[in-house]
Amino acid sequence: MSFLSWVFVAALMAGVPIMARRSAAAAAHLPRAAAYVNGSMTLWVLAAAAYLVLRLDGDGFAEAFVRVGPAPGVAGMLLWIVALTAFGAGVFALSHAGHRAGIWPAETPALTRLRPIGTAETLLLVLVLAPSAGLCEEFLFRGFLLARLSDLLGHPALAALVSSAAFGLSHIYQGPAGAARAALIGLALAVPALAAGTILPSMAAHALIDIICTVWIWPLLDRTGSA
Repeated sequence: MSFLSWVFVAALMAGVPIMARRSAAAAAHLPRAAAYVNGSMTLWVLAAAAYLVLRLDGDGFAEAFVRVGPAPGVAGMLLWIVALTAFGAGVFALSHAGHRAGIWPAETPALTRLRPIGTAETLLLVLVLAPSAGLCEEFLFRGFLLARLSDLLGHPALAALVSSAAFGLSHIYQGPAGAARAALIGLALAVPALAAGTILPSMAAHALIDIICTVWIWPLLDRTGSA
């Protein structure tokens, strides 16, 4: 692996959290639609850079767990997606229940600011931002970073813990509690890579978690909480 590869690993672990926090602060001064587009573009640029580093190392998508084999089959893929989505949505719902019980902080203004208002913003989140997050963040953290850390540390489970912590830090704009929640969900999303050699179900589940939590669970819990 090249020196550039490890530079990119360091950038994902240290640089991306700083960039994400600054981007969230900048998004407060942008229309929500523009923030969605900017966030999506940033993710695709980072994913493209990671792929370029892979190619310079002589690797491809397969070395970042973007592969079907050893395939769990269609039914297995669907089970992974359902299980991971249920876990992520459940963690999000429990954190909000914890907030109502006074044992979990409220969502930060930076995250609340990203909730869509109206049909147009909801469609933009569902069709652009959430799929971009699912595809790109999984490729970056459960693909590129997990694979590189597995080689460095020599222990895939430890690499999953470290890459999940880095994923959590990339959500630090949600506060320490939000970052911890993201890390826990990220750890679950790493399981298919370790168990089945693929992050394809994690990509789909990640997008679904973002959509379901933002568009359905969060508003539903707000309504029931104020009733």
